[in-house]
Amino acid sequence: MTKSMKTRKLELVRDTIYDTAMGLFARKGFNEATMEEIADASGVSLRTVFRYFPTKNDLFGYALGSYGDALVAALSSASAELTPLELVRETSLAGVNFATSQPRLRLVMDITRRNRPARQAFATGLVEVEDRLRDAYESRLKRSANRHLKPRMLAFLTQMGISLAVNSWVAGEFKEPAAAHRNVFGQLVKLCVSDSSPYPEKATRGNARKNGKQHSEELEVETR
Repeated sequence: MTKSMKTRKLELVRDTIYDTAMGLFARKGFNEATMEEIADASGVSLRTVFRYFPTKNDLFGYALGSYGDALVAALSSASAELTPLELVRETSLAGVNFATSQPRLRLVMDITRRNRPARQAFATGLVEVEDRLRDAYESRLKRSANRHLKPRMLAFLTQMGISLAVNSWVAGEFKEPAAAHRNVFGQLVKLCVSDSSPYPEKATRGNARKNGKQHSEELEVETR
């Protein structure tokens, strides 16, 4: 559906405030940059800033709303034939693709690295995203045993996989985000089928070796 001109204008103002704020956070610090300064630099009134972003934490975590939308959409549209681990892999890949397509990704990571309050604000937003993911996984696993623990576990694994892959790519360990993602899940699969598993009753050593070899071939790590 085509957005109205009014909606596009509102989105433009919100995005302008966000982009301006991120620039100020990077230059002055998350604590040091004030909402008044953000309003002045954005060319809008302080009242307008508060209308869009009631708090500085809301402002800093703004992009996480779209990030959560992308993850939930990927999970909801995934094939019903996928296993839970495959669901995590597909959903986390969508998250990696979304995160690495954001022009301010490195800036956000740098701000959170250097500033504890910003890091806490971002972490709070990520908890909300994880809650949305948990609910989405729960809807997919209605008939599953452990229907309360398992969705939370899968949501956590999804977030962890995205974080590890994105950080690996940003650090320059892989040229492509997808390669960093494959590496993370290749390592995860190896852990899941390891002979040293504390749950030998779930799979024989022979099956573990067979599955490990199969998954290793499927998820072969790209060379840099």
